[in-house]
Amino acid sequence: MPLNLPLVYAKINLAQNLALLLNQKTLESDRWQEIVRILEGANREAIELGDKRSQSYALGILGKISYEQNLFSSSSSQQLLEQALKLAQAIE
Repeated sequence: MPLNLPLVYAKINLAQNLALLLNQKTLESDRWQEIVRILEGANREAIELGDKRSQSYALGILGKISYEQNLFSSSSSQQLLEQALKLAQAIE
C-alpha cells in the first residue's frame, strides 16, 4: 500500500483510541505493544513522507503512552516527548 498522509494520521488516531479503551479496561492489557507498533510504524511512514507534523504527533502520543504505562524507561519516554516538541517547533 502506498504511503499517504491521511493513512498516517488514521494509524495515530487508531492507536490513541485503542489506548483510551485500554485505560477504561475495555481491551486486554497485552495490547500496549500493538499500540506501540502502530505508532512506531506511523512515525516511520511520516519520516518517509517528510511530514514533521505527523511525525511529531506520532512521537508525542508514543511518548505520552509509554510514560503513562511504563512501557519504556522514563528517560526514553522523555526523549520521545522532547523529539516531538522539537519537531513541532520546527514546523513553519
